Amino acid sequence: MSNTDNHNSDLANGRQPFSNQDSPPVQVASGNEEEGGAVNPLELVRDRLEGRWLYAIITAIVLGVSAAVIAWMLAPINYTAEGFLKGNSKNETVVQKIDETGDTKGFMVFLESQVMLVKSPDVVERAINSSDMRQLLDERGRNALIAQIKYNMRPTVYGETELIKIEYTDSVPAASATITNSILNSYIALHGSLDEERRSRTKQQLRTFKTENRTSAENKRQQQQTLLRQSKYGIAEVGNFVTENATEMAALEDEKKLVEETIEKLRERVKKEEDREVKGEDIALPKLAQLEAFEPNLKKLQQDIDRVNIEYDQLRSRLSTEHRQVRILESTIRSMESNLVRRRKETEKKWYEGPGKEQSFDKLQEKITKIGTKVDEKREEINSMNTLRARYDALQRSIDDLEIEFAVLDDRLRGIEFEEDALEDRISIAQYALTPTESTKDKRPQIAGVAFVGCVIAVFALFFLLGTVDQRAFAMRQLQSDKSQFQCLGVVPDTGPSSDDPEALEVAMGCIHRLRNRLQSMNVGSGDHGFVMLISSPFQGDGKTTIATLLGWSYAEAGYRTCMVDCDFIGRSLSHQFGKLHDKGLKESIKSGSIDENIIALGNSNLSILPIGLDDSINAEHVPIDAIRRLLDQLRDKFDMVIMDTGPLSGSIESTPIALTVDGVLLTLRKGRSRLPLRRCVQELRELGAPYLGVILNYADRSDYRHFSSTSKSITDLIREEKSGERKRNPLTDRIASSSQSAETEKRSDF
Repeated sequence: MSNTDNHNSDLANGRQPFSNQDSPPVQVASGNEEEGGAVNPLELVRDRLEGRWLYAIITAIVLGVSAAVIAWMLAPINYTAEGFLKGNSKNETVVQKIDETGDTKGFMVFLESQVMLVKSPDVVERAINSSDMRQLLDERGRNALIAQIKYNMRPTVYGETELIKIEYTDSVPAASATITNSILNSYIALHGSLDEERRSRTKQQLRTFKTENRTSAENKRQQQQTLLRQSKYGIAEVGNFVTENATEMAALEDEKKLVEETIEKLRERVKKEEDREVKGEDIALPKLAQLEAFEPNLKKLQQDIDRVNIEYDQLRSRLSTEHRQVRILESTIRSMESNLVRRRKETEKKWYEGPGKEQSFDKLQEKITKIGTKVDEKREEINSMNTLRARYDALQRSIDDLEIEFAVLDDRLRGIEFEEDALEDRISIAQYALTPTESTKDKRPQIAGVAFVGCVIAVFALFFLLGTVDQRAFAMRQLQSDKSQFQCLGVVPDTGPSSDDPEALEVAMGCIHRLRNRLQSMNVGSGDHGFVMLISSPFQGDGKTTIATLLGWSYAEAGYRTCMVDCDFIGRSLSHQFGKLHDKGLKESIKSGSIDENIIALGNSNLSILPIGLDDSINAEHVPIDAIRRLLDQLRDKFDMVIMDTGPLSGSIESTPIALTVDGVLLTLRKGRSRLPLRRCVQELRELGAPYLGVILNYADRSDYRHFSSTSKSITDLIREEKSGERKRNPLTDRIASSSQSAETEKRSDF
C-alpha cells in the first residue's frame, strides 16, 4: 500500500493495530464507581439526577410551595390565658395535706407542692364538672377535654415571688380563659385555706395513721422472731452456711462425675473384651495409684528399678555391652521387672478380693444414688436458708419504712398543732385569666417550612429513585464513571436543523477531529494495512450514520484514504445520505467478490463510499460472513481507513457477526437514552471477543462539548481588540519584540 503524505508514512511505521492488543476485561457494574470500587455519594446523586435537575427543581418548588401553603392554612393558631395564685409567705412553716413523700417545711417547697396539686386529677375532675365548663364538655367530650388539659396546662412557680402562674393554651381564645379560671376555682375549693373542721379531721387522721403504723411495725417484729425460733440457723450465720453447702455440693458433683466416668470405662472394657453388657458384680480395673496405695511396696520396687536403670546407663557410657558388670546389671533389671510384674498381679488379685468389691458396677450405681441424694439435700437446705433470709430482710425493710413513715406523721402532726393559728388564708386567687386577644408562639412558619423542606426532599428522593431505575446518559461524566466498562472517547453536539447554536457545525467538526486524534493515540489504524472500524449503537436513532459520515470526512481531511461502507441492510441511511440508494454497492461486491467496480468517489479526493447496493438476493438474514471478510481484506489493501455503518446491535441481525470481522467497534449513544442496553452491548462484544474501542455521546449538551470547542483567537480579533482598547499589549513582550526588530534592522544595514 502506498501512502499519500508524511502523516500516512508515520502511520505505516507506527505500532501494531488496536485489534492485536488485548481487550479490557469484562466488568459490568451498576452505578457510579470510582477506582478501588468505592462509591462517592455525591457523584452517585449527581449521576442519578443528571438531565433531570431542572424537572426536579421545578417539581420540588411547585409541590414544596403547595405543601407549605396547605400546612400554613391547616396549622392551628394557639392562644394562651394566664391566671395567678398567691401564697401567704408570712407563715414560717406551711403544712399541707398528708403526703407520703417529700419535705413539708419551707415556703418555696410549699409552693412547689401546690403546683403538683393544681395538676392533680381531683382538681381537673372538679373543674370539668363545673357549670362554666358544661358547654366545652358537650362539644369536645370528657376524655378529650381531660387529655387537652393534661398536655396544654402548665402551672409553675412564678420566679422567686409568692405567685403560682397557671397557663393554658387552646386554639379558641375564650376556651383558654374558661378552662384556666375553672382550674383556679377548683383548686381553691379543694386545697384552699383549711377551716376548723378540716384541721380537726386532719389531726385525727394523723393520730389514727400513727397508731396503725406502730401496730403494723410491732406485728412485723413478731413475725421476725417467729422465723428465728422456727429456724435452726442464726440470720448472721446464713451466709456462711450457704457458702459451705455450695462448696460441698461442688465436691459431690465432682465425685459423681468421677464415678460416672469409671462406670463408662467399665462398660467400654466389658463390651470390648467380652462383647456383653456390664453386670452388677463386674469390677472396674484398678488404677496404678490405687494399687500403690493398697500395697506401698510396689512403689518402692519401681523406685529400685529406676535407680538400677540409672546405674546401668552410667556404666553403658563407659563400658561395652559385653562387660561383666553391664551383664550383671542387665540381669538384675530383668529380674526386678519380672518381680514387679508378679507383685502387681498378686496385689491386683488381693485388691479385687478386698477394696475392689467397692468398685463393682452395683456399688458404683449405689454410690451415684447416694451422692445425688446428698446433693438434693444440700440444695434444699440452701433454698431454705435463702428463703429464710429473704423473708427476714423483707420484714426488716417494711419495719424501716414504717419507722420513717411514723416520723413523718409525727412531724406533721406537731407542725399542725404548733402552727394552727397561722394557717388561715394560706393561699388565694391573685388574678383570674382574661380572654387573650393575640396568638402566642405562632408555629405556622415553622410548620410550613418543615412541609416545604420535607416535600423538596421527597421530590429529589423520587427523582433519585427514578434515576436509579431508569439510568439514562445525559452527560459525558456518566459514561466516564467506569472506564473499564464504557471507555467514553468523546462527545458530539446536535448538528441537525433544530440546533439554535450558529457555531454548532464548527464545534461538531472540532469534536470529531478530537475524536479522530483520540483514536490515533490508541494506535487505531497505525499499521501496515488499512483499519476497518464498525460504528453501531444500542438503539435506532442514536446518530451512528452522522458520526460515521463526520468521522470519515475528518480522516479524509487529515490525508487518510477513507472509504465509508453502508452495511445497514434495513436502514440504508448512509447510502441515502449521499444519494446512492440506486447505485450498485456492497451487495453486488459480495456476489462478485470484488469491490473495484462499486466504489464511488465523493467530493474529497481521499473520501469514497461503498453503498448498500440493489441485489435483493443478499439480505440481513443471509449475510455471507466469509465473503464479508474477503471484501474487508480488499478494502484494507486499498484504503487507510474503512468506516462501516450497520444497524443497532440490539436490533439488527447483521451487526453482531460483522462486528467479529472488523478491527474495531465504536458505539454511539444519544443523550437521554438508557445506559442499560449499552452495558449489554459492551458486555456482548467483549464476551464474543469483538475489538471494542469505546462509546461516543451524541447530541451532547454544551456543558460537555464546550471542553472540545475552545480555540485560539485569530490575529484579526486580537488587532481589533487592541485598537478598541479592549485588550492591552504586554510591555515586557513589546520591549523584547522592539529589541529584536532593532537588532534585525542593524544587521540588514551592515549588508
